[in-house]
Amino acid sequence: MKKYNFYLIILILSLVSILFALRNHLTINVSSSLPRGVYWLIGTGEITKGDIVIFNIPKKSEKYIHGRKYLKKDVKKLLKKVVATEKENIFRIDDKLYINGKFHSYIKSKDSNGRNLPYLSTRDLQPKSNEFFVLGINPNSFDSRYFGAIKRSEIKNKAKLILKY
Repeated sequence: MKKYNFYLIILILSLVSILFALRNHLTINVSSSLPRGVYWLIGTGEITKGDIVIFNIPKKSEKYIHGRKYLKKDVKKLLKKVVATEKENIFRIDDKLYINGKFHSYIKSKDSNGRNLPYLSTRDLQPKSNEFFVLGINPNSFDSRYFGAIKRSEIKNKAKLILKY
């Protein structure tokens, strides 16, 4: 029994050491904005439609997001999926978001607590050069529908889901 405990302790210490060594290459998503789980962070390289990216919360939205307690104050980055680039045609008609002429999702006017959400016109939604339109999969996700396209310079990494929970 003592030998078993010794091997168990070695195994646990080994796993902790591995996780500590990989801490700068992993992130955990606990929000419902994208699938919950562990994501492997990879370099930015070329960013294309469909990529999942981690980026700094846009400065213009940071106070808003933390003030409304959408996220804890120590959260400074978001994880979202790139759904459009500068080459895509994004527009809104009332509460509907269209990408390249196809309905994509709804844009809400109020959050789940009944508070007004930012309103962006079609012009404000359209990504410019080196910008990306990002969305979560949850209809309540606070994303480019409310803060607009994000700049390439704000993107820190691309991410790949490696363990879903």
